Amino acid sequence: MILPLLATALVYGEALTDSTDSLVWGLPALARHTIGRRGPGLRLVPVELAGHLHQTALSYLAITGRQPDTLYPYRIGRLGDSAF
Repeated sequence: MILPLLATALVYGEALTDSTDSLVWGLPALARHTIGRRGPGLRLVPVELAGHLHQTALSYLAITGRQPDTLYPYRIGRLGDSAF
């Protein structure tokens, strides 16, 4: 995981449904102490998940098609970057 955003960045995963999870991040100081799917987006952020690059301006990435007992490496880039 790469989080050169600020030292106070938070990242967590959550189950949305039986087949969909989300990778959630945020900066509580910039998001008025709200992070996650209801938190404000913090500009375009590159997210690499299991070797696939995604870009989102939201504060989360929905993940579908996962397999049980499988590791999914990820990293989150810097705010405003289009790639790592």
